Amino acid sequence: MCIRDRVRQLFRDPDVTDEYEFDTDLDPDLEAAREFVCEEWAVAESEVDRGFERIEESVTQTGLDRWT
Repeated sequence: MCIRDRVRQLFRDPDVTDEYEFDTDLDPDLEAAREFVCEEWAVAESEVDRGFERIEESVTQTGLDRWT
């Protein structure tokens, strides 16, 4: 089988499974991230405040279809 046929096969008939697990406990270090963005990238804190507020509001995921 040539590489073109193999690539075509991967796109048309990919290996798929429902047998997987993932960690839903999200606990990002937002203060470290904010500090990195502000200090390393020299972005004003006032420019990133709302973005980090939105991240803080949405970091709890209870499943793929449910957010709290």
